[in-house]
Amino acid sequence: MAAAKKAFSKLTTAFSATPRWTLGHFKAHLKEGMDKESWKTMLPGVRGSAQVAEMKDSMRVLDALQTDELDGSNRVEGLRLTRVARASEQSRSYCADILTRYDQTVLLHRWFLRRQSANLPMPETLEDATQMMSRDPQSRPPRDSRANRAMRAAQRRAARRGF
Repeated sequence: MAAAKKAFSKLTTAFSATPRWTLGHFKAHLKEGMDKESWKTMLPGVRGSAQVAEMKDSMRVLDALQTDELDGSNRVEGLRLTRVARASEQSRSYCADILTRYDQTVLLHRWFLRRQSANLPMPETLEDATQMMSRDPQSRPPRDSRANRAMRAAQRRAARRGF
């Protein structure tokens, strides 16, 4: 639990340091976390764990991004997403999932800065932040957000079924 608080503390420090969270910041944050934990990947049995493999795959996707995509000048969609998938040797859906995670951190960043500027109480852990965001009506993702697509798809399916 202490490690989770420490990791969240580093994330909030990174959030405070930048007014706009980009894929470059997201990549640097993941790389820093991976570097700090790299000694654990040398332990027998850990190197092949699913979590370590997923982090490496995520970094391959982020390494395949170009500078204009990392700095937020261009969105990674369509042919750009296909290029990233080929370069990282991952599926388009996996690459889109990584970008959805990034979009979720963007929403967390905006919410965090809004609370900070309003001098509201700040969360101490990611779980606290998730609970506080779920109760905050201003923390809803915009309609065109990639982070919102899964929720909209579920709402459309439910509407078709008559729920």
